[in-house]
Amino acid sequence: MHVWRADLSPRPSRFLLCLAAVLHIAAAGAMLASALPWPAQALLMLLILFSAFHAWKVELSVRGLRLLEQGGGWYLIENDKAIPVTLSRVRVWRYLVLLDIEMADRRQRLVLVPDALPPEVFRRLRVRLKYARLQPAP
Repeated sequence: MHVWRADLSPRPSRFLLCLAAVLHIAAAGAMLASALPWPAQALLMLLILFSAFHAWKVELSVRGLRLLEQGGGWYLIENDKAIPVTLSRVRVWRYLVLLDIEMADRRQRLVLVPDALPPEVFRRLRVRLKYARLQPAP
């Protein structure tokens, strides 16, 4: 029986935080430069600030993730309990990994970039996810 374990402890990605900051600043600048009346600008500025806060909070919420592939199934290890999960959508590129993880009670989307994990862990994860996509379903 083949067992593959990935212990992922992603740290907050500086790249994603900077990208979110630049996009929110650009949105605020475009909104202020528009010809909208000031009440509409104030409302849109509140929405942009809320979005920036939410992006910051979500980015810092992922503390640790452990994946275990055993016998063709994927398991999420939480509190030393193996929870069966489905990787419903996996996208793997050189500098980006997108995982949609479905559990019985919730869904979670995980975006990983190279600065969120040690280089060797990121490389092994990419290779394993690419290889897993090519395997026929049991």
